Amino acid sequence: MAPSDPTLDHTDFDISHVVLSSFYFMMLICSLVALINTKAYTSLYTLLFHLLLMLGAACRAVLFILFPFAAEGVIHLSVNVIDLVATLPTFFFFTVYSITMIVGTLIQQEHLPRTVQIDIRKVVPYILFGNLAMYIIVAILFIVDFTVDAPAHISSRPTTVTGIIIQLFTSFIYFNGSLFFFIVLFKHYVKHWREFRAANRTSEFSTVRKMFALVFPFSSVSFMIRATLAAVTAFVVIRSWYKDLLYYTFLEVLPVSFLLLIMSQRTTIRLLRIAFLEPERQPIMAHLQPLV
Repeated sequence: MAPSDPTLDHTDFDISHVVLSSFYFMMLICSLVALINTKAYTSLYTLLFHLLLMLGAACRAVLFILFPFAAEGVIHLSVNVIDLVATLPTFFFFTVYSITMIVGTLIQQEHLPRTVQIDIRKVVPYILFGNLAMYIIVAILFIVDFTVDAPAHISSRPTTVTGIIIQLFTSFIYFNGSLFFFIVLFKHYVKHWREFRAANRTSEFSTVRKMFALVFPFSSVSFMIRATLAAVTAFVVIRSWYKDLLYYTFLEVLPVSFLLLIMSQRTTIRLLRIAFLEPERQPIMAHLQPLV
């Protein structure tokens, strides 16, 4: 909500956005440190994960510092640019989430016989092409938004038909993507729950598997709640200075940070690297040595 609303406390609004900016800046630094610390095990997927996360976090950090000043008229920024910088991280973080789901599938099934494993190498192209299609659609919508249906002023909700479509598309992607991943992995767990429980006691991957078992449902539910709120706020303005602080902290910063925690484990990214670069070495457990 722009602080030009007389019902808002300008100081609280500005401070809340500085706090949010610091959260995203810390996320950027943590991702960079994790990438450097695990560079020996880096694959294309882990590199893409960290680059998109850092780019999204950088956009958010800069936006939340500048937005209060732009909304109050202290500085002048293009409304189109603000909308673009505010929206793109949402899609970057969805790709980050998609990559983590690939890793999570490998973690959950690395101990299972190959005959009952999901062939993740056949699933990945669909996930990647789905993400590519998402970016193509977003690019087309923003071209229309910039040239045909440009917003006239800064607002916390879309002020054009194209802007509303973009926000609803974001909601659709997050809700259905999260629901899809949740259903697929939950069904796989239910089908092989005995093997999963046995592995949780004996596998060297037991720690990261338990981490993923907690992070995955939290992230999925958070993103579905976020999708619902995004759909509502495409039409309804929530007039509160702390709305952004609560929304982004609990529905983006926390779930994405937990995904980063999973992808910062050397065991995790080593498993990802072997699965795609050396698929003949499965079952993976028989060939991995404990990390020191």
